[in-house]
Amino acid sequence: MSGLTDAQRRALKWLHNRGGSGMFTHGQVLLASGELAGVMRATWNRLAQANPPAVTIEKKRCQITETGKAVAMNWLGNEAETVWDDE
Repeated sequence: MSGLTDAQRRALKWLHNRGGSGMFTHGQVLLASGELAGVMRATWNRLAQANPPAVTIEKKRCQITETGKAVAMNWLGNEAETVWDDE
């Protein structure tokens, strides 16, 4: 799956590392495994519109697809764990 930005790949890696699914809060921030993603809803929407889709969005649930899992596991960027830490 080419054409994804580093930010989109980091978002996929973040979601994959937290079980692969989450729910959007009232503020449209993705909540997965008790953590809020530091990514705007528009990023998840673009990942859902990718060809093939990297995530599926149904109502408030966002879930990583097999394609998204492959991208997350093959991406070598290690920033996904630290990019949104407040420390």
